[in-house]
Amino acid sequence: MEQQERSRRQTINAVEHALLLHTTSTHRPPAFHDFNSEDINHWLDKVENYLKLRQINTATPTTLAELVLNLAGPAEDFYYSLEENKRDTYDKLRNALNDLLMKIKVGLSGKQ
Repeated sequence: MEQQERSRRQTINAVEHALLLHTTSTHRPPAFHDFNSEDINHWLDKVENYLKLRQINTATPTTLAELVLNLAGPAEDFYYSLEENKRDTYDKLRNALNDLLMKIKVGLSGKQ
């Protein structure tokens, strides 16, 4: 009986740890640059799905770090140009990125 319980606990422990085996960095979303061909909403969806897969709550500092680490080029420059209080949480940074996209779209449509 004790052997069965120990075996059961080992199996449960192995399954719990196995959930993260498929979440290596190779599954991380590609970097977002803010190029014309990139869609911020699609990219943010990929980031959020990645976070769900890794079981990371968007209210944690880890989420913000994941988002920032996946910014590159003009998008990364934009991040560093923001005031600290506009980039200190995942939700604030997500909103700022969406605002940037809307301003760009409005600016582009006004030039046509």
